[in-house]
Amino acid sequence: ALNQFKRVDAVALTNGLLEQSGHVTPEKTKFKYGFIGFITDKLDLEFLVRLGRDSGQTIAVYGQSYDSEIEKKLKRSPYIQWFGAFTEKDIPRIMSTFFIGLIPYRKSKSHDGSPIKLYQYFNYGKPVISTEAYEDTLFDSEYVTIVRPDDIKKAAEFTNSMEALEKKSPDLFIRHMHDQIDSSVLWSSKIDTILSRIETVSA
Repeated sequence: ALNQFKRVDAVALTNGLLEQSGHVTPEKTKFKYGFIGFITDKLDLEFLVRLGRDSGQTIAVYGQSYDSEIEKKLKRSPYIQWFGAFTEKDIPRIMSTFFIGLIPYRKSKSHDGSPIKLYQYFNYGKPVISTEAYEDTLFDSEYVTIVRPDDIKKAAEFTNSMEALEKKSPDLFIRHMHDQIDSSVLWSSKIDTILSRIETVSA
């Protein structure tokens, strides 16, 4: 949007991540899989339904709906429990309700190449299952896997391996994910960028 102006003395910042954390063992979570984010036509509902059906698990979905058709399907599906909108202060509680974080976006609709959702899950010790929409964006990590529609069973294999890792060493499990968070996405780093620019302008 800033490109339309010939001269703009501004710093454009992308969305950031608050440095919060928490971890709940798989045995204490209500759901195996969960998604937190806006509900739009970008959401791959078929993927969620198939994952729930094939795994025998109810998928927890948290987020404000901006698509009435998707919302109707969410409410009708026996494999999904939709909890609606939430606020920033609700996030720690929400993250404690599921073990694996989902990035269930449709490849044809995906337009945001930022892995901020991945880091949000890592911040709370959540391994991640993503659709192929983000296979070119997500970095290589043992805590992330891409699951295609024709290979849903891969989700179960990944989940079992993550449960085994977590059980072996819960502290190391979450620490490894924290270590893989790009510090540049943290709001603390973004604030430093703003302060540095202010100091430059003021000098």
